[in-house]
Amino acid sequence: MIRHARTNDNGREGGKLPRHADAWLAFALVIAAIAMRFAPHPPNFTPVAAAAIFAGAMLASRGKWLVAPIAMLVSDAFIGFYNPVSMAFVYAGLGAGAVVGWALLRSRRSALRLVTASLSASVLFFMLSNFGVWLIGVVPFGGSVAYYPTTPGGLYQCYVSGLPFFRWTLLGDFVYTVTLFGAHALAVRGVSLAIPNVIQQADDRR
Repeated sequence: MIRHARTNDNGREGGKLPRHADAWLAFALVIAAIAMRFAPHPPNFTPVAAAAIFAGAMLASRGKWLVAPIAMLVSDAFIGFYNPVSMAFVYAGLGAGAVVGWALLRSRRSALRLVTASLSASVLFFMLSNFGVWLIGVVPFGGSVAYYPTTPGGLYQCYVSGLPFFRWTLLGDFVYTVTLFGAHALAVRGVSLAIPNVIQQADDRR
């Protein structure tokens, strides 16, 4: 069970890492997200959005907004870039996870809030990324060919075509979000249990 996080005496939200650890955590999230994009996986089943949610909730620095875009930019440099209009909306859709994490999980965390954050991030990515695909026909770039008619009906068709991938987005975001926050909760609990033992051992040696 994930306990509610509370603000401590220093004004920082409970469960957050010290400020000096932000850069290392952001770096670790970026590396993990990049690595998993290269590993075999179903479509859209990656930890990028979950890493963004976690960064938005846990990081105090502005680096929380850059975790998803940097992870995507670096990995796309090897995997291959595509239409800039579509890319912009994909990056925005994944980066929206940081906003969701910041809004829902920065000060209080519970199982319900975690599920809500994961679901919200998935829906935002689905809406933004598919809108970007449809927008290619409205704002052609470099001779890009439209995938769907530039009409409301074409937009509807675009979203319907994206539904088979949406299930993987939902599942991936949920699995990785639970994994990240669950691992953090276990780590914090382990440290909190270890500290009294260390203090007791130090007292015994006096």
